[in-house]
Amino acid sequence: LLDAFDLAGHFSWVIGGDSGFERKPDPASLAFLMKQSGSTAANTLFVGDSAIDAETARRAGVHLCLVDFGFGKLPESFTLRPEECRVSHPEEVSQAIERVLEKS
Repeated sequence: LLDAFDLAGHFSWVIGGDSGFERKPDPASLAFLMKQSGSTAANTLFVGDSAIDAETARRAGVHLCLVDFGFGKLPESFTLRPEECRVSHPEEVSQAIERVLEKS
């Protein structure tokens, strides 16, 4: 998909289900990316679209932003924690990033 939308050049690392890591919600791949980039949990924002993504972020102890415009669907019973956010438009992801950077 990144190639199809000409976005691959914007990423240093891409990890998928066949990358040799346990699959989400195991946070090992996220921990690897954080280590590679020199990031910490305090300044990492996991953007996802599913309950599995939320569980991955929570297990890694990073900030979470869920989007309503992805492939995943959240169950009606899903509840965000007070420090987590949910957005409906791509532009709002930038605002979530800014909030994380202000805190770190």
